[in-house]
Order: sequence, then structure tokens, then C-alpha cells
Amino acid sequence: MVSGDGASGTHEFGPIRVSEFGIATCSFKAFTPDMGSPVRITRYPPRWKLAYPIRHYIRVLAPSQAEWDLRDTEEAFSSAYLARMEAIGPEEVIALVRTAVGNGIGVLLCYEDIWNAEVPDRACHRRLLARWLETRASLMIPELAPLRRVRSDAESAGATHEAD
Repeated sequence: MVSGDGASGTHEFGPIRVSEFGIATCSFKAFTPDMGSPVRITRYPPRWKLAYPIRHYIRVLAPSQAEWDLRDTEEAFSSAYLARMEAIGPEEVIALVRTAVGNGIGVLLCYEDIWNAEVPDRACHRRLLARWLETRASLMIPELAPLRRVRSDAESAGATHEAD
């Protein structure tokens, strides 16, 4: 859900505010068009049909084959990927996103569902890139997810309510 406050040109995603031009991250499956402009940063597009078009692709932000081959060793993958990002530089990364989406919110997409406890966000290159940009460019780059209905304790336990 996006709500604009008009005066300050921000959008609100739950408790997170993203400026009029901003960068956020999300998975292909969790993304909804009201979050911003989808930007693919993967080597290959999803094999399933998406409910939205992806008009922006920044190939240089996707892991290279050599980096991908290191993915089983988290530290080696992170070091190789971030060394390449460092060579590109944070200003250029931001410029690439701005060129792709204009003044909107560029939502960097890849596959990992980091909301799943079995997939730590450190294993995801979009979050690795986000943390690097946060540090190097003093930006806030949130991970977005659609609002989900919170189940009550009774629903979670499978209980049913009987009328008196």
C-alpha cells in the first residue's frame, strides 16, 4: 500500500518512508506496482509470468557468473560482488537507477524471499547492495513487502469460535 502525503513528496510503506526519488528492494514475488518502478538486477528474468511488466534492467548490478559461482561461500561471494560495486562506485550505481526510473522510486528486484526465515538477507545480493549503498552513500534503502494479514492466535492454532 502506498500513500503519498503530497507536501513532502514521500510514500509510506507501513512504517517506512521512501523519498520521491529513492531506492528500495523487494523480491519478484512480493513486488506490487504501487511500490515503485521495478528494476531487475538479476542475470536472467523470472521463468514464471509476472503480474506486472519490468521495463528496467540494470545488468551491471546483477552478480557475474564468476561471482555466482562463489555463492556457496557467503564471504567469497560478498567480497567479489562488493569489490565490483566499489569499482563502479556508489554515485554511478545511484545514477544508473535514476536514469532508469527518473524521479520515482526504483525497486531493485531479485529472487530471494528474505522474509522466509530460511533465507537470511545476507544471502541476497539486492540486500548486500542496499547495505553497501546505505554505508557508502548514506541512504536508507528499505526492503519492501506487501502488507500481510496478521492471523489471530486462535486462527494460528486452528481453533474455531462457537456461538453461545
